[in-house]
Amino acid sequence: MGIEIQDGTGKGYKVAVSEDGELQVTAINESEEHRAAVHGEAYYANTTDTANTLTQTATGGAMLYLRNNSSTKLLVVEKVLTSSNVAGGTVLWEINKTLGTIADHNTHVPVNSNASSGRVADALCYSWAETNDGLGGLTGGTKIKTFITGVGFTAHPIDGAIILGKNDSITVSYTRASACEFETGIRFYFDSFEG
Repeated sequence: MGIEIQDGTGKGYKVAVSEDGELQVTAINESEEHRAAVHGEAYYANTTDTANTLTQTATGGAMLYLRNNSSTKLLVVEKVLTSSNVAGGTVLWEINKTLGTIADHNTHVPVNSNASSGRVADALCYSWAETNDGLGGLTGGTKIKTFITGVGFTAHPIDGAIILGKNDSITVSYTRASACEFETGIRFYFDSFEG
């Protein structure tokens, strides 16, 4: 007699096996970000508080700052998105810049990707207010990567490789030799803390 797998909850279900002896199962392929969005824990931070695109100065500076405030969840960066109306600018990502007295900013509330969820991101976020040369009051930090931009939209697929614990942050900065229009956003979600 062969092995028989039965439901352990007392409902009497048995497992189906194909003619080739393969267990018949149903599987769903979904991203971690999608799963987080279903539970109301995926968000989008952006620089649209002042205008849809920001007139960046010739000096440039920090455009978007995002810090994880949760002591129980990890903030996982899924994508960084940028666009500019001219080529030749430089995008800089830095982690854990020191936040002093913030200036030239909007306090940004990241948008929940699940339109039916009432959850608010347990994060601190600032977007540049289009005054002076980027967010003021940020110093230090560790450079992750720089990019030279082309004209138009660019998606940088991080795919969860940048993870921020409590009080860790990421900053997106932009510089160019002359003024231009620029915007950026960060797609992120929260995952449970394990260690």
